[in-house]
Amino acid sequence: MDFFAHQQEARRRTTIFLVLLPLAVLFLMLAAIGVFWLAVVFSMQWLILSYLEDRHYLMVALGTLVIIVVGSVYRMAVLIQGGGQRVARELGGRLVVAGHADPQERRLLNVVEEMAIASSLPVPQVFILDQEEGINAFAAGLSPDNAVIAVTRGTLQQLNRNELQGVVAHEFSHILHGDMRLNVLMMGLLFGIQMFAVAGSALAEREFAIGQVRGDRGTIHLIILGYLLWIAGYVGLFMARMIKGAVSRQREYLADAAAVQFTRNPLGLAGALMKIGGFSMSSTIRNKRAEESSHLFINEKNVRSRYRDWGASHPPLEERIQRLWPAFDGEYPRLRNQEWFGLPDEGMEGEVRLAADSTAKLVDSIGQPKKDHLTQAAAMALAVPQEVRPLLEKEDSAALLVAALLMSESSREIRLQQQKQVEAILGQHTPSVMSITEIVAGLGHHWRLTLLDLAIPILRSWPSQQQQALIKLTVALAQTDGRISWFEYTLTRLLQNALLPKMDVITNPTQWFHSFRKVAEPCGLVMAILARQSHDSEEQAVMAFKEGISQLGIPIHLPPAEACTLAAFDKAIRALQPLSPNYKKLLVEGCCACVMAHGHLSVTAGELLRVVCVLLGCPMPPILADRKDILAS
Repeated sequence: MDFFAHQQEARRRTTIFLVLLPLAVLFLMLAAIGVFWLAVVFSMQWLILSYLEDRHYLMVALGTLVIIVVGSVYRMAVLIQGGGQRVARELGGRLVVAGHADPQERRLLNVVEEMAIASSLPVPQVFILDQEEGINAFAAGLSPDNAVIAVTRGTLQQLNRNELQGVVAHEFSHILHGDMRLNVLMMGLLFGIQMFAVAGSALAEREFAIGQVRGDRGTIHLIILGYLLWIAGYVGLFMARMIKGAVSRQREYLADAAAVQFTRNPLGLAGALMKIGGFSMSSTIRNKRAEESSHLFINEKNVRSRYRDWGASHPPLEERIQRLWPAFDGEYPRLRNQEWFGLPDEGMEGEVRLAADSTAKLVDSIGQPKKDHLTQAAAMALAVPQEVRPLLEKEDSAALLVAALLMSESSREIRLQQQKQVEAILGQHTPSVMSITEIVAGLGHHWRLTLLDLAIPILRSWPSQQQQALIKLTVALAQTDGRISWFEYTLTRLLQNALLPKMDVITNPTQWFHSFRKVAEPCGLVMAILARQSHDSEEQAVMAFKEGISQLGIPIHLPPAEACTLAAFDKAIRALQPLSPNYKKLLVEGCCACVMAHGHLSVTAGELLRVVCVLLGCPMPPILADRKDILAS
């Protein structure tokens, strides 16, 4: 299953969820009516029971519906505002900062950075659940641009590098294929259903404790009411678990398969799952929000049996392992709590191919990076200059690094103007800006987007006011010379995508386009720009444009060169974003054919194609290059 099929599958699972949700609400409303009737019976108010009419039961049902809606809307608002960071912190997560990371955490950061570079995604923020000794991990967020990855302390202590890499690759699959977004949607909308059980249990336990001291009748009634609420809530809880299972089980198999395809090492993830099965703590999460977030994790607590538990959000552990490693005999290695002794990281092996040589290979790599991409990413991460690493450990220096990427290389006068803008907006002194600019100038141009990706995680921990100031600064720096280059546009857009809040959590299906008829003009404009930026002559550009358009199956004329502006390109990309996954695939195939019309793909054209794919929500891994060249740079 390729990236676009995964996207289509994610939409199908979202539809299933939205169909099952009203059924769960209906069952809970009926349960609330039953609790209301039982409450009257247990209170022995027989006279009241005889006066009950249909409208009273209707009021109970509507009241239940109001509580569910209010609770779910409140939870969704909280999750939209806080995103993945909110989820991680609620589960006890602590943000890992490179400058303060211990050896275990540094190893995790290296693995996450390698995966992000290979996937052409911004590096997610990394959280550690310090209080959790079980082996578990999850990804959370509203989009790949503001995703976080969290692992338990037990994961760091029990897994070697290959196993940790398999776990992180599994979570990156959820980020790439739209599962993470659906997870947050389920957390928010199922909250109103689940809170009845929580409220009823809390009321019963509180009143039981008070009743032991006072022993009055009113407390007994409240205890009974609490347990009745818990019974009603358990109906909602059962339905929530059923929905999670219906939506989540199959995608765990898909994420496992994608992780193996990514790392080309099935024993990495299989080894991690076997350790979960044999570890005394398994994948247990002790946090009070564990039930609400069970579908996020790589494994649900104690799901080991081959026999299916239809209330489980994950498939049986044994089946998952046997799909990855058929030789597994069902015997789990026995592990106890142990400290991590700093086992050496396994090195990356193998040489990297040259750039992809066909449109099919380029399209197949979207959302599904291969082992070669991971190898190249590890080489890139290893080759990050030592003087750059400290800049990625603090917000202020990371912001200066991003600003330095936009400093003029040709005009000293423009560079002085830009340095004044940095001082005015960020309040940083000129010597700091100049020294970082000199470091960046010494690196090759192929480092620029990589450095931006590495800087984004620490910038996300900044207050929103300072993030907006940085975005304002990047736009001002790009406009200093009176024009905006393609790279300046790319950097500012990617930074905005990563830092600005994502409010479009639920996309209306009626907005999706299932043909090119309404977006023929934007398609032509994007391909015209790709053709002209990828070829030296207008004649070659015309031929490349025709080659790309032929993939779409609709007649489109080549727009004139004067129409191919940055503003028009930005507008065209926004117009193409609502295309359905199947039509996005056709569009990307056309773009690939356009830039490869003459049988080769330059690094510059490949990076421009990659940027187009990222803006369309189809992240393309970096073009493969010779690993020796990367290390030499």
